[in-house]
Amino acid sequence: MDKVPDFYPVLPGYLRGVSGSLTPGLAFGMYAAWKKQAQRRKGKIEWRNALDKGHILAATVKAGGEREPKNTAETLAQRSEAILARGPGALFQLTLTSPLATGLGNEHPVENGFTFSVPHGLPMLPGSAIKGTVRAAAERLALAGEGGWDLRHVWLDFGFDANAGYMRTPSPKMALQEEREAWRGAYRAHVDGAHVQGWDDLERIWPTKAARARWKAGDESVRRAMLLALQEPQVQQRTTHAQAASLDPSDLDPAQVHFRGTLLFHDGWFTAGPKGLLKREIMTPHFGGYHQKEGAVPPTDDMGPNPIPFLAVVPGCTLHLGVSASAPPGGDWRARLMAAVEHAAKDLGFGAKGGAGYGRAKVAKVIDPYEQRRKALEEERRKAEEAEAARKQEEEGAAKDPVDRLLSDLKKDQGSETIANLFSAAEQGGELSGDRKVEVAKAFKEAMERLGLWTTKKKKKKWKARTERIEAILSEGGDG
Repeated sequence: MDKVPDFYPVLPGYLRGVSGSLTPGLAFGMYAAWKKQAQRRKGKIEWRNALDKGHILAATVKAGGEREPKNTAETLAQRSEAILARGPGALFQLTLTSPLATGLGNEHPVENGFTFSVPHGLPMLPGSAIKGTVRAAAERLALAGEGGWDLRHVWLDFGFDANAGYMRTPSPKMALQEEREAWRGAYRAHVDGAHVQGWDDLERIWPTKAARARWKAGDESVRRAMLLALQEPQVQQRTTHAQAASLDPSDLDPAQVHFRGTLLFHDGWFTAGPKGLLKREIMTPHFGGYHQKEGAVPPTDDMGPNPIPFLAVVPGCTLHLGVSASAPPGGDWRARLMAAVEHAAKDLGFGAKGGAGYGRAKVAKVIDPYEQRRKALEEERRKAEEAEAARKQEEEGAAKDPVDRLLSDLKKDQGSETIANLFSAAEQGGELSGDRKVEVAKAFKEAMERLGLWTTKKKKKKWKARTERIEAILSEGGDG
């Protein structure tokens, strides 16, 4: 039998040489490595492409450890910081404490996909996924009355979501019914306990002019009725609350509430940690048939696991999570956002398989690029103003009496070469022989003593001569 060749990318021959410098996205996608497998058919040996999940994942992990992808990831993180410097926002740098998987539902021959950015071919966490996780954390904190959150801030910052857990009707499935009803009860308790009379800024979320006017003029009972109506997707169920608010049920239809919110979540980039960028993980579902088919035979202990490999970002990597604000959110929004991000990173997890402990992280650093840029511009402006003031002062000094200008220069921290030049200029300009020669000689003596240039040593002929010249002037003036 012919020798089975090594693994190779499914590429034309003239492109085979690029496989050693692939990005992880290309190694996992278009340039995924397959292998040749021998197959005997009708007495003949035929070769066909064969999938090897382990090799594809190994090639992708290896590509993530190359220097060029690492440098590109650093550059993308820096670009995110530069984008956030254009307006109010925050850049969270989170250190992963567990593997992070994203895009497992994407189609791929190895069964579980992964999200890579195009065209960079690097791991990426979409901004929509980040927003959903942080929003879920903010909703939990709001309903628990923690972290400075309430539902007013959730809706204004993230937008209104009619499909939130506390808005959805109970499920006919018993497993979800109790949980959904608990969320709905928490919403009603939150509305009943909140000071909704202070929620004036929620006026803009209502879908009709009549609802906005009623919210603006209504008292607490009216506003509570309007908020409770949002929890009922069916017209018949909204009628009672709508009547209490003197509105038509269609004015309070949650499906017609379209409000985006002021916070914009950018795509999250990963920079490599001490153990690289990507790794191979394994999930081993034991009872797939039982869970996938109703009425299947119950599982038994002798059923074997089904190992399924997938990609994940390595713990220790840094997730750069950027948030900007299209308009200034109300209150101390950065403190609220910090509480939500910390709760999401610690308890919910970013990406897929959060319930299994994936995607956990801790906030290592929070940067305000906009504030940093403002301070940098202020510093540049301050330096420019100081330089302009120094220039004007120099111009004004040039117009002073030559002796006053010389005395001013000698008081500054000058080097030996500058003092020597000033001495020569004073000799030629007559400052050491004029009416104020003693005053000038004293200033030279102080400057030279300060620099250790006042000397009578023969080895330093020039400075010895200058010392003797000044001593002669001082002796002549009675100050020697």
